[in-house]
Order: sequence, then structure tokens, then C-alpha cells
Amino acid sequence: SMAAHDLRNPMAGILSASETLEHYYDKLDAEKKQAKFHQIKDSIKVMTEILDDVLTMGQIESGKLVFRPAPLDIKAFCQTMIIEMVQATGSTIYVDFSAEQIGSTVMDSKLLRHIFGNLLSNAIKYSPTNSTVLFTITRQMDHLVFRIQDHGIGIPKADQERLFETFHRATNARNIHGTGLGLAIVKQSVELHCGTITFESEEGQGTTFIVTLPAVS
Repeated sequence: SMAAHDLRNPMAGILSASETLEHYYDKLDAEKKQAKFHQIKDSIKVMTEILDDVLTMGQIESGKLVFRPAPLDIKAFCQTMIIEMVQATGSTIYVDFSAEQIGSTVMDSKLLRHIFGNLLSNAIKYSPTNSTVLFTITRQMDHLVFRIQDHGIGIPKADQERLFETFHRATNARNIHGTGLGLAIVKQSVELHCGTITFESEEGQGTTFIVTLPAVS
């Protein structure tokens, strides 16, 4: 029911933009037409994110989201994800993978996409336009530590204890689109890797998520 509610706004946006184009296409200049097409595309992206989260959560609850590890060049994998994210959002992500010898490991690339796709998307979504997100990877003994740091709205202390609960959204984020499923999916994906996730945050000052995963070679 919450997903259905969240789908109504982008659907209304698509309907409004398409009706405007249908009835006033010849009267709109090129810039206004382009703006309406962007509105439709952005609304479709929001709907796709909502449906993907709901489907993934369904897999988790039915036990169908499983850990399928395979050899992976983690540095190349993360760089590819970042390029895709930058191209899709136009945001700036500063990368520091050079501090340690990272090497190859055995992980589940599908689960990693759930983890870092959600964390990077949130870092961008909850930060001011043109701000920079920092993504670092370091090795600590037989673990890889991933840090994603933003300078966004932060998480109120009252919400921090419930942050990974399904459908819970922080009080200062309720006017920004989202299902409240992303971080629950992240936590499940980290735990399937036998890893841990923690965070440091202060409202108005930004948030840093720290994901620690076993580096099995």
C-alpha cells in the first residue's frame, strides 16, 4: 500500500506532462517541450526505483535473495558503478581506491549493486546540488572496508536507531521521494556477505556509511 501511494505522484506527473504535450505541443517552445519530456523521464526513473525495491524486498522475504559469490575485480566493479551513477545523475563522486592494495576477491556482484547502488543514490539524493560524495576502499587484514561519505541533510538522532527498518524514513527526508526499503535491502545484502554496516551522522552535517566485507580470494 505504501508503494502504491508512492507511485501515484510520478504517475500524476507523467499524466500531466503528456496531456500538456498532447494539447499544447504546437504552442510550446523547444525548451518547454524538453522540460516536459524530462519530467516524464524522471517520473519513470522514480517508478522504476520503487518497483525494483519492492521486487527485491519480496525476494528477501521469500528467501529467494541468495548469496552467489564469484571472482570479482572489486576496484573495476566499483569504478564501473560510479561511472554509471555519474552519467545518470550528473553528480560528482570522488574516488580513493589507491591507499591500499585491494586486489581481486570473491563476492556477489548482484548484491554489491544493491549495496552500493542504494548508498551512492542516497548520498546524492540527500545532498545539496553540486556537492561531492566521497567513496573509498581500504583493506584491513582479511576484510575490505568501503566508506561512502556525503555532506547532506544527515540523519536525526531520533531516527538513527530505526534506520534499517523496512519502510522507515527519517523525519527530515519525507519530502524527498523514496520507499523506505533501500537501507533494509542494503543491510540484508551486507549480512548475506557475512559483513557489517555502520554509519556516522549528524543532522545538517552529512552521513558516512561504513560497509565491511570479508575479502575472500
